[in-house]
Amino acid sequence: MLAAAAPSAIGAPTAPLGENRALRPPAMQRPPATPAPADPPELPPALQRQLARRYRPLPGRRRLLIALLSVATAVTIFWLLIYRPGGLHGPRWHPGRALCAPGQSTECVGGLSDAILLPPATPASAAPP
Repeated sequence: MLAAAAPSAIGAPTAPLGENRALRPPAMQRPPATPAPADPPELPPALQRQLARRYRPLPGRRRLLIALLSVATAVTIFWLLIYRPGGLHGPRWHPGRALCAPGQSTECVGGLSDAILLPPATPASAAPP
């Protein structure tokens, strides 16, 4: 048998341990247990087939495919974080070409190059003839 608990700080005696349901406010009391219905209502056969198709477990090959795609996606993301696409992958100049010496501006790495441009178009006259 459970022993009675000590009086509360307010001075009102408390119920024995495990039997304090009467002391709870009505909003905190647990509703009485209701028995489960004996038989659930029968579903139409079309709905039963639809539910059976929708909620059947995935086959093993499909689960394996999902797992492999997940791993491949994670590896690809990791690879792209480490080795950025478009990043520098080697020397910026051809190893056989020398850098520009002081005062040199052509035939070296970092020098000037010639550009072919079109001549500017002639402006149209502002006043009509």
